[in-house]
Amino acid sequence: MSRTSLISSVKHVTAVFGGEALVKTLYGNVMCKIQPGTQSGTKIRLRGKGIPSMKNTSVKGNQYVSVQIEVPRNLTPEAQRKLKEFEALTKRHGNGHAA
Repeated sequence: MSRTSLISSVKHVTAVFGGEALVKTLYGNVMCKIQPGTQSGTKIRLRGKGIPSMKNTSVKGNQYVSVQIEVPRNLTPEAQRKLKEFEALTKRHGNGHAA
C-alpha cells in the first residue's frame, strides 16, 4: 500500500494543551487530534488518506503528518512575562526540558 507524508504546523498552545489542527490530505482538509504535550517531529497517521493501491483503487494507503510546532515571533511584553513565569514554574517543579 502506498503512503504519503507531509509537515503540518501546530500552534504552540495546541501542542501544550492538546486540541485539533487542520491538516491537508489528498482528499481535502481534515481535523486531526493533537495530544497534550505533542513535540515537534511527532508523526501522526491518518488511515485511508494516502495514495490508492495499484491493485485495488478502492483501498487507500495512509498519510503521515509530521508535526512542526509554531513558535510565536512577536510577543507582547505581558506575554513575554507570562512565558518567563511558566518557565520558572516548570523548572521549580522538575518539568523543564534540558536542551
